Amino acid sequence: TTTAFFHINDVHAHLDEFSSSGTDCTRPERGCFGGYARVKHAIDELRPQYENSLFLDAGDEFQGTLFYTFYKGEKIAETVNQLGFDAMTLGNHEFDGGDDELGEFLLNLTFPVLSANIVSTHPALNKTILPYKIYEKHGVAVIGCTTQTTANIANPGPGTEFLDVVSSVQRAIDEIHATTDIKRIVALTHIGYTDDQALAAATT
Repeated sequence: TTTAFFHINDVHAHLDEFSSSGTDCTRPERGCFGGYARVKHAIDELRPQYENSLFLDAGDEFQGTLFYTFYKGEKIAETVNQLGFDAMTLGNHEFDGGDDELGEFLLNLTFPVLSANIVSTHPALNKTILPYKIYEKHGVAVIGCTTQTTANIANPGPGTEFLDVVSSVQRAIDEIHATTDIKRIVALTHIGYTDDQALAAATT
């Protein structure tokens, strides 16, 4: 079975279209770009062309426009819930406002959030963040992971830890192999391309 993957990352609260300089698009004649309306239009056109597909979000939905500054995760959750995502992993910027703010966002999402290397005692984070998700229809498992640098560059709470990515992902792989017949395993990461390559080389 062939599965098509659609993914997006680092939207940084650009829910609406923007100009080439990244500011509000007040001069459409000069070109408007991005925004989730365009993403939704593209996905709705492309996904029906494939019998099996997954639409994934690799994180950093937070921080970057007034949508986040004023509404935090509220409007972002309201918007991404309409896109049809099958899963999301967390970027470092999801922790900029602390665990309470992130927890409220996570509780409002209608799709799973994956990160195998995040361990948290925060009730909302502990309840919502899963290491991986099995998609039986596609014969695929998706494992999430988040950069360990989040602890130093964002504001996670004292009860939230970012474990070693490679060992955390390998642990998830081993569990998937031990408990399912799934052979195709995908990493949904927010760690950077160089670390992506290292992760692929270091796991089995």
